[in-house]
Amino acid sequence: MSEITAKKTALAFALFSFGLMVVGSVINGSTFLTALIRGGEAAILFGLLGLIFLALLVDRGESMDSIPASPMSETVEEASKETEPDQ
Repeated sequence: MSEITAKKTALAFALFSFGLMVVGSVINGSTFLTALIRGGEAAILFGLLGLIFLALLVDRGESMDSIPASPMSETVEEASKETEPDQ
């Protein structure tokens, strides 16, 4: 997942929660201004939560080549020598 996709998804969470909260508040009898305030709070809360959790899923382009394949080897080269069959 790219960083822009995570931001777009967090924005979608925020807008959806805003709309749902406003409509639900108005249906349950609150004034329109109160519904807008509640919707704004929901958008901030769920937008930030979505942004934080989705930021953990962002691929930062770090390669797995630097991680040794064997826990006993110091480098990737040593690990590849350990896994190659002897001829």
